[in-house]
Amino acid sequence: MDNKEEKTVKIKTLVDLLPEDTRPIAGELGVLVMMFSALEFQTSLLLGQMLRLGLGDEAHAVLGHIALKERLQILRKYGFAVKHSEDWYVRLQKCLNHIENTLSPERNRMVHDLWGRNETGEMLRIKTTPTIKQPNTKAERHLKGESLPITAEGISKWTWEVLATTAEVIHISDEMRLYREKQGASPNKSG
Repeated sequence: MDNKEEKTVKIKTLVDLLPEDTRPIAGELGVLVMMFSALEFQTSLLLGQMLRLGLGDEAHAVLGHIALKERLQILRKYGFAVKHSEDWYVRLQKCLNHIENTLSPERNRMVHDLWGRNETGEMLRIKTTPTIKQPNTKAERHLKGESLPITAEGISKWTWEVLATTAEVIHISDEMRLYREKQGASPNKSG
């Protein structure tokens, strides 16, 4: 046996394997993913409320199999059918459009992009699916990837935006519920 002292490193989580300056970014990315899941869940609850499905197994059997993109389309169209005010529907549309056109694509980029560093050590999100850039002439066409610098603060900014949008979905849902309670709507009435 060697007289060398063996060094062991205890690892609690995989984050411990990352360079220390990368850990805050990994932590913020994890929080973003968790908060986006909460946003998706709230869109399911809103749709369940609109359809009067309740919160039981029947609702879960239906809502649990509708992907976010399709759920947003159903919310948009069914929301129009059951709107109780024009203002409510405009807010619903604005919220759904923000989720579909801004938050969801950015969340997907955060999750699916490759993460690396540039020559100066700055963290980058690298889009691995190239886009075709089509300038004026055929000879100038080429595939182009994209690299974006990223910080824990930048991810946190997106997470706060997801949280604010989640709050708006809850508010829209509460307004629908209160309107229906005021109307004394039974499960068979529309609106």
